[in-house]
Amino acid sequence: MNDYKIEYIEIESIVSNPYQARKKFSLAQLQELSDSIVSNGVINPIKVRKFENAYEIVTGERRLRAAKMAKLKYIPAIITKINTKQSAILSIIENINQEKLHFIEEIEAYQVVIDYFGYTKEELAKTFGQSSSVISAKLRLLNLEEQVKKKILDYNLTLEQATLIQKLPDELLRIRAVNKLGKHKTELPIEIPKKKINKTYIKDLRLFTNTIDQAVELIKNSGIKTEYNIEENDTEYKVTINILK
Repeated sequence: MNDYKIEYIEIESIVSNPYQARKKFSLAQLQELSDSIVSNGVINPIKVRKFENAYEIVTGERRLRAAKMAKLKYIPAIITKINTKQSAILSIIENINQEKLHFIEEIEAYQVVIDYFGYTKEELAKTFGQSSSVISAKLRLLNLEEQVKKKILDYNLTLEQATLIQKLPDELLRIRAVNKLGKHKTELPIEIPKKKINKTYIKDLRLFTNTIDQAVELIKNSGIKTEYNIEENDTEYKVTINILK
């Protein structure tokens, strides 16, 4: 027996999903989708579940918004019998796989699943089809300041750029780097190091200095005049970074 059915339901009876992962919607893309709906109707039904005296949207937030813009009163919907956790997971999966979710929205959605449903990183990896190491690397970006994350999302920066920005030692430097990259669409002339550096004892000085070069170059690209120097004696290496006023 099917656990869903398709009906035309009133748009006014549909409420938002509190676990909706997408925070930013392109007005131009919504208008394009709305124009298509006016011409062809809603081809793919949205998915909802019964919620008290209304329907809670599970998947299809963009289609619902576009249908409202097209001034539709009813929309085709698959009415499912699922619980809150299943609704949240399905919503996130659709956004990642079909709606080109930005990675900042993606990792914030992962954190919601961890906080509210008790998922481990391994369970996240299995559910969303990614390795545990990739999930862990993405989740570390949540440590960025809210202002920095918002700018990364607004400027639509890449995961690689965000990872490099996170390595900057100061919030002000991170903000300036985000603004520089976002406003001027600058490409970072650096690569993420592929080797892990042993912080307790640096065996390969060239690898270490290459990492410092990258960080300094990123600071310079954000418009800050920066110099650095490495001095060596019998017992240590001394690294000095000067940020000029």
